[in-house]
Amino acid sequence: MKKILSTGMIAALGMFASAASASTTQENVALCVAALDSQGIAPSADYAPKFKGSRGGGLKKVTLLLTPLSGDGDRIEAICSIKRGEVVDIAVKN
Repeated sequence: MKKILSTGMIAALGMFASAASASTTQENVALCVAALDSQGIAPSADYAPKFKGSRGGGLKKVTLLLTPLSGDGDRIEAICSIKRGEVVDIAVKN
């Protein structure tokens, strides 16, 4: 019984950690999209963002692929560096 309870608790903690991580990822994507919009790099009215990945610890790097909604033009790959809930750098590749 004790072993089953421990396994159940570990599974529950894993689900909680993954939900917290997903929330943080969504927040970081929103921060990146807002920064790209405010700097005029990729206005949110003109581009659809797609999350490609993230890495890092204290300085999180979030990679987005931005596709023009009009279908014309090139896609943009943007990497936002986020620290303590603030975008500190943006790198753009075409």
